[in-house]
Amino acid sequence: MLPRTPLRALASASLLVSLLVPGAARAAGAVLTPTAGATHEVRIDMAIAARPEGSVRWARASIKGSSRMMWLVPVRPGAAADWSGDAWLDALDAATRPIVMRPTTTPPGCTLASGPVGTTSFSASAAPRKWPASFAVLDDAIGARAYAVSRGFMVDAATAERLAAVNAAGWMFIAFELSSDVSAFRTPALRVEDTGAGDVLPFALVGGASTDTQATVFVVSSGRAALSGAVELPAGSLSWSSAGSSYEVDRQKLLGASATPAWMRESDSAAAIFFPTTVVDGGIIPSVVEAYFASQAQATACVAATRSAATSSKRVGTACAAGALTRAPGASPCAANEGELSPSTFSCGTLDDLALAMSGRVVSEATVSRWATWVKPGARGLDTQIAPSAAAGKSAALRASVAECGPAPVPVTPGPTWPATPPTSSPAPPVTDDGPTTTVRRTESCSGSTSSTVSTSDDYYDDGYYGEGCGGSTSSSSSGSSGSSDSSGSGSSDSWGSSDDYDDTSSDDSSSDSWGDADDWDGMSPKAKKLKLKGHTTLDRKHKRGRGPSPLSRAAFAFVALALPLRRAKKWLERR
Repeated sequence: MLPRTPLRALASASLLVSLLVPGAARAAGAVLTPTAGATHEVRIDMAIAARPEGSVRWARASIKGSSRMMWLVPVRPGAAADWSGDAWLDALDAATRPIVMRPTTTPPGCTLASGPVGTTSFSASAAPRKWPASFAVLDDAIGARAYAVSRGFMVDAATAERLAAVNAAGWMFIAFELSSDVSAFRTPALRVEDTGAGDVLPFALVGGASTDTQATVFVVSSGRAALSGAVELPAGSLSWSSAGSSYEVDRQKLLGASATPAWMRESDSAAAIFFPTTVVDGGIIPSVVEAYFASQAQATACVAATRSAATSSKRVGTACAAGALTRAPGASPCAANEGELSPSTFSCGTLDDLALAMSGRVVSEATVSRWATWVKPGARGLDTQIAPSAAAGKSAALRASVAECGPAPVPVTPGPTWPATPPTSSPAPPVTDDGPTTTVRRTESCSGSTSSTVSTSDDYYDDGYYGEGCGGSTSSSSSGSSGSSDSSGSGSSDSWGSSDDYDDTSSDDSSSDSWGDADDWDGMSPKAKKLKLKGHTTLDRKHKRGRGPSPLSRAAFAFVALALPLRRAKKWLERR
C-alpha cells in the first residue's frame, strides 16, 4: 500500500491524498484544465469487463494543448484502485484493431495501393507518459468541485451539474493532478474494480466546452454486447484507392455526422481473446492472450494454458483486485473464490488483468468488442447502457468493396529526384570507368562574390542542384577523397542553408558545406532544398579527368611551334 496523507475536508467531502510512485495506469472521467478558451485534444482508451459481482474498468487519458490537467475518475464506494500497466489495453488494441484488405477484383487500367493495411486507433496518442504527484478520493460533487478549483482548475456550470448527477447515482470520485514541461502528455493506466451494476459505461463526465475528445472502448462481456446509440459503417461502403483504404476517413465522417456522441462498432469477436485472426490476403492479427503475455518469460506456456480452457463451459471463480493504490470507503470488499475453474488459469507471472476480466463468467461465452466515439467541443458524453446483442460478429479483418480508380501514384524511390542536367550548365560528360571524377561547384552570392569547392571522388553522379540562398564572401576548399567534409573560411558559408533551415535535425549551429546526416532530408524546410547525396555530388559543371599529353604529342607540338616561324621567314625573303 502506498503511503497516504489525510487532508482536511473541503465542504462536505472527505479527501485522501497519496504520493504516487511510477507504475502504470489510466481511467475515463472528466479532464479539467487551468484555463478555458483554447481547444484541448483529449484521447481516452478504456476497457470494461462486466461481471456478476460488479465490473472492472481500465483507462488512460492523454491531452494536447495544456501542460496541466486534473483527471476526475468516477468510482463506486468500496472500489479498489491499482496502477495496471499498459500491456492489457495495448493487447486489446492489437487484437481488435481493423485490418483492411483491398477489393478482390481490380478494374482494367486501375492502379490501387497494395494491401492489406492496418488502421489507426481513433484514440491514438504518442504523447509521453507522466505520473501524478498525488491523488484525492472525494465523497461528493461539492467537494470534487471545490478541490479542483482550489488546485487552479476550471469547473464550469455544465461540468458541475454533471458531477452532481453522477454523485446522485451513487458514484464517488478520484482526482489525479498531473503536470508536464510539455503541452502534450498522457496518464499512466488506472484499473478500478467495484461492486454494483457493471452494465454501464461511465462517460457522462467526458467532454466540455473546450475539449475535443476521441475515445476507444473495449467491452469484455458474456455474449455479444450492444451500446445504446450505436452506428455502423454501411455494408459495402469501404473503398480502396491508390492511397489505400478509406476506413479512417469514413469513420471520422460517420461519427462527426451525429448530432450527439455516437458509438461505432469497429470489431466484435468471441475467438479473438484466445485465438489469432487470419488475414486472407496475408498476415495474422494476434489474439488478446498472445499480445498480453508476450512480455513474460513463460508466455508460451501461459498462452497454451488459457487456450486449453477457451471452450470450457465452466464458470470462472471470483478474482479480486489488490487495491494497492487506494480503496474507496464504503461497501464490503470483493470475496475471492476458486469456483469451477480457478481464475489463476488466466494469469501469467505478475499479469492478472485477464483473470479479473474473466472472473465470474463462463469461458466459452467470453467476447470482446471494440467501439469508437467522438465528443466534439461543446458536447458532453453520456453514461451508456451495455446490453446483450443478437447482431452477428464483426471480424477485425475487413474487405474493401469499392475500387476507386485514379491517377497512378508517384513512384516511391530510395531518395529525392532532381534534374539530370542543370538548366544553365553544359551537358554532363558521358560516364566512363577510367579514372576518378573531379567535381566543381560554383555559387554566386548576392554581392557577386563566388564560392567554389573541388573534391575528387571515384564515383560519378549525373545530377544537378541549385541553391536559393546567397553567400557573403569568396571561399574555397578542396579534398582528395570521397565523402570528406568541406571547410569554409571564417565569417563565410558555402552551405545551401544554415542550421536554422532544419526542423531540429542538426545540432550544429555553425555554417558548413556538409550534407548533414540522414535526418536532414525528412526535416528540411522548403527554403533549403539541400539534398542528401553521396560525397560532393552537387555541381554546375563536372570534368572527367583524363590522361595528360604523351611525349610524342609534346614533340609534335614543339616541331610545329618551330617550323611555322621558319616557314613564314622563308616566304618573306622570297617576296623580297
